[in-house]
Amino acid sequence: MIWMISHRVHLTTDEIRVALSPMAEVSIADLSSEGRHRLTVQLPAGRGEWRRIRRVWGTAPAALIATSSSDRTVLDLVELNISAEPVIQEHPIPTRLTTYVPYGYSAATQARALEFDLQPGSDVEVRLTARESRRSLNAKLQVVLAWREVAIKDALDSAVMDEQLGIVGIVGSVVGGLIVLTIFLRRRLRRG
Repeated sequence: MIWMISHRVHLTTDEIRVALSPMAEVSIADLSSEGRHRLTVQLPAGRGEWRRIRRVWGTAPAALIATSSSDRTVLDLVELNISAEPVIQEHPIPTRLTTYVPYGYSAATQARALEFDLQPGSDVEVRLTARESRRSLNAKLQVVLAWREVAIKDALDSAVMDEQLGIVGIVGSVVGGLIVLTIFLRRRLRRG
């Protein structure tokens, strides 16, 4: 019973993985060779897992971050001299610089990223421009959700505990059912 209540207020580990996964990405080397690139980003509106993620965690802005491919370090987007313009149907979306570092990444300095709001179900095109070549840089640009209001570590711990309690609950129910069945059968055999 407690597990069922807890499960409704916490995300599962699979749902957390979905919420933390990059929504789009491109290699900086690919961007540098082309000079321009377009990423399409969509926050799904109707899928059950996303509806549940928004119900439990709320909404979060999107963040365009530059990350090192080798050690998951967030790099400074401004120092890389890459510009980005998110648009919806040719209309620019307001942006702001942020120092958001996603869960599971680190930053040696105050790495700046670009943040913008993303409405569920809308297609956002992020127009990227590299002002200088970075072909040798083993890094990528990623669009992630900036979950500032969520204690990710606590959410992961809760999800793991929910899963373990679910297993304990199932095992306990089966054992309890077997005990009740055994008692019932013994009483019946004594009478009969």
